[in-house]
Amino acid sequence: MSQSILRRAAAAAFALATAAVAQAGTLTTNGWLFGAGEAVKVAAPAYSGPAGGFSGTLSGMADERFNVGPLPMYCVDLGQTIDIRAGNAFSLGMAGDEAVSTFMLTPIEEVFDAEVAQRLGRLVSFASSDAAGVDDTASSAALQLAIWNIVYDADVTLAAVAGSGFHDTHAAGGGRRAMADGLLAASTGQAISKDVYVLVSTTRQDQLIWLDAASVPEPGSLALAGLALAIVAGGGRRRVRARSR
Repeated sequence: MSQSILRRAAAAAFALATAAVAQAGTLTTNGWLFGAGEAVKVAAPAYSGPAGGFSGTLSGMADERFNVGPLPMYCVDLGQTIDIRAGNAFSLGMAGDEAVSTFMLTPIEEVFDAEVAQRLGRLVSFASSDAAGVDDTASSAALQLAIWNIVYDADVTLAAVAGSGFHDTHAAGGGRRAMADGLLAASTGQAISKDVYVLVSTTRQDQLIWLDAASVPEPGSLALAGLALAIVAGGGRRRVRARSR
């Protein structure tokens, strides 16, 4: 086999292994996780309106591990909005898909500093456990408040204490604030059992999602990468033999 044929074969195998990465999948929203959210009023930054978890489905992603749903989604930032009515679809990609994607699926460590990323990882790992009891409108709103508190504040309370930043001022929100404070306190020593990501967007509200931790690459990706390496290695061995004659 000529060197040019070998190079073309290796290039084709590499293109096959990477082509699926450069395509956008889809985020489909399924509405609220529980009820229609609960009214909150917060400061630093200011927001007044419903809060709680959403439901979303990821599909069409090159890495099959991310084709999942329904899964919980919680807002990260308070500077933008997202329409989460059932059936709304947004383009979703990973690194390299920026030009064709509304949301970028990004590891949390690439969005926040290590301390914030770890606090959020511990919080959602605890919230996913039976001990947390996040299973209704009030507790889901409390989890949303706890997430915002970690993003915007350094303390572990929703109270407006001296020197604090983010806090909840809703007149009827005492019980919910206590629930959020409980989640923040209980998750402090929690082991991180989830892979946490942020759906980052320049035009929509960023969303926090988490999946069961898994570090094994997808078998299909391994096979394609192995094929490319085998072809390149085969070409190298032939060149060595040719020189030895």
